[in-house]
Amino acid sequence: MKQLANDQMVEPLEFAPGTLGAFLISGQTGWPTEYSTQLDGAVVGVNKSWIKSEHQCCSRTTGERPAVKYVRIALELSVFRDGELQCLRVEEMFPGHIMDVLDSPLDEHAAARVRRSIVDTLVALDAEEPVENLLGNCIAPMRLYEPLLNALVQPPARDSLAEWVDQNMSGLLCNEDGELIEVEAHGCLVKVRAKELAINSGLRAQGEIKLVGHVEVVCPQTGQRRGEWKSRAVLMRPSMKLHNLPAPDEATFTMIQDLANSWRDDFVKNLTNKLSDGPRRFALADVVPELQLVEKIGEDPETSAA
Repeated sequence: MKQLANDQMVEPLEFAPGTLGAFLISGQTGWPTEYSTQLDGAVVGVNKSWIKSEHQCCSRTTGERPAVKYVRIALELSVFRDGELQCLRVEEMFPGHIMDVLDSPLDEHAAARVRRSIVDTLVALDAEEPVENLLGNCIAPMRLYEPLLNALVQPPARDSLAEWVDQNMSGLLCNEDGELIEVEAHGCLVKVRAKELAINSGLRAQGEIKLVGHVEVVCPQTGQRRGEWKSRAVLMRPSMKLHNLPAPDEATFTMIQDLANSWRDDFVKNLTNKLSDGPRRFALADVVPELQLVEKIGEDPETSAA
């Protein structure tokens, strides 16, 4: 491990062959040509990549020192046009939990997803001159960086719990109108609806279940709206565990339904307590309980053995 200034330490990373992390390490000597694409008279791709782990210590005291672990990934984007190669380096730090994603296999469709990501991202930024915008707009390389890395991540496998959650979570937690819960507080009805309820499939927050909610305060007698706002919360922290469990069978589905009902009950209790002094603006992150999906299913020995 290499000691740097300001209590920052760097350590080399090793990954099994065929994993996403191994691909990024091998990228120091160049990316395969199939990860590049033709766009607007140029070949756009990634020339090189670098990856390392960093620990930033929180104090200089002797003895055991708490450290925060990050993974730094750098990409050298490339544009080859009219016989000239131009490179643009972008790098960023990710939370240490992405190591689970980097340990996952790089599937055979990764190159196609990367090519599609390059085209879709650059055309969305500037449909008329996507390559000129990439070279001339200092923000454009940063905007391409993370979608390109996300494209390397393998989508949830068929019949996995991750795929099932992605397709069924909204219907499980919400009614037909998208309503999650409704609470009465001091003569007002507080309704929480899900505008977005989805599992994250990117590198930074793989497996995270995020809620974007719409909160509405209305008078129950007249229906008059007294307030509304949008708020966000995380139901499940990032994890690859959903990918490693099978889609629920009948017994497991019943368990998940019971868990969803219990989750809503806890949500109602939290919000009722929050509004005990009267209706007021609140953040969903302060009242939404964690959805213990993996923990509950993992307790079932039959499911764990599947």
